[in-house]
Amino acid sequence: LNLSALVLDELHAWQDVEFFDALRFAGIARRQPLFVSISTAGVRDEAGIGWREYQYARGVVSGDVDDDATLPVIYEAPEGAPLADPAVWRACNPSLGVTIQEAEFAEAAAAAATSPASEAAFRRYRLNEWTAQTTRWIDRLTWDASAGHAVDLADARGARGVLGIDIASTRDLSAAALLLPCSSDPDAVDVLVKAWLPEAALRESRNAALYQGWAAEGRLVVLPGPVTDYARIAEDIRTWVSGLVVGGVTLDALFQGLALAQLLADDGFDVSPCRMGFVSLGPLVREAERLIVAGKLHHGGDPLLGWAIDTVEMATDAAGNCKPTRQSRDRKIDPLMALLLGLDRWLRQPAPAVESDYVPLRLL
Repeated sequence: LNLSALVLDELHAWQDVEFFDALRFAGIARRQPLFVSISTAGVRDEAGIGWREYQYARGVVSGDVDDDATLPVIYEAPEGAPLADPAVWRACNPSLGVTIQEAEFAEAAAAAATSPASEAAFRRYRLNEWTAQTTRWIDRLTWDASAGHAVDLADARGARGVLGIDIASTRDLSAAALLLPCSSDPDAVDVLVKAWLPEAALRESRNAALYQGWAAEGRLVVLPGPVTDYARIAEDIRTWVSGLVVGGVTLDALFQGLALAQLLADDGFDVSPCRMGFVSLGPLVREAERLIVAGKLHHGGDPLLGWAIDTVEMATDAAGNCKPTRQSRDRKIDPLMALLLGLDRWLRQPAPAVESDYVPLRLL
């Protein structure tokens, strides 16, 4: 290419450095080539194109970089600026009131105040702040407020539920989440969690005291031997959900889930996989967040889920999709992953039939 002008949009999402550099120098033979890049902020990444160009532009603005051929125009909120301050909104959105209405902005700011993950997206796309790769998700007060009531499986006999199962590696924690309709609130979901851990992993884990306490309460099953016994997990699940109508089971699509998936399918369960990437998990994270913030995810104060909520952080892709992550092997999020996989099947359930006095009209 021999370019006179080039305009790039959403530079924060660009990944191919070689392609970017090839375009940037494609006007070298022109007397006055014009190179324009436009972008909201993105995720701070030392190797990322957008972050690199932003840092360079800031250097030109501050005078640390001497480059009269570059004109940076940056509208951004100061780091940590209050979400609800209209003066901050206007400082980093010169078209506020034209392309985006202030009422819509205020609504988005209020939603962002409810969770760290939503706040990170708001700061990035609305306040033009570059944010970290990972953020905390749900604060503990919001989570506790959604506890609802004690969830008792004995009260749910005959109910139709779904299962999400996160099968870890052969020497780690596995978890299942059972999602049931709430008998007192048709818009709410009740959730119960069960976990499994090989005996050898229990002895070696820094979380041994926690695991032993949960085992004593019947929340965690210690599996004999050094590795995960998939047949025993399948047997426990059959016993656990007996008396219920299980509408389906979702497992992660990774290799370690295949053995359990086959065992459950042989037992007559409708089993489906879910990939563990941003595109698949992003909508499930948003739905879980919606339920939690609305107080509609009734977990009864389940300690395994609470532990995962305290541990989890959210990684975010360029499109704003989130997926759970953790900072170390000792910090477990398997119960939360099981919940998200359960939500995948919950959202795919057919709508219940509604009785009606109307007679269907047949068109001839």
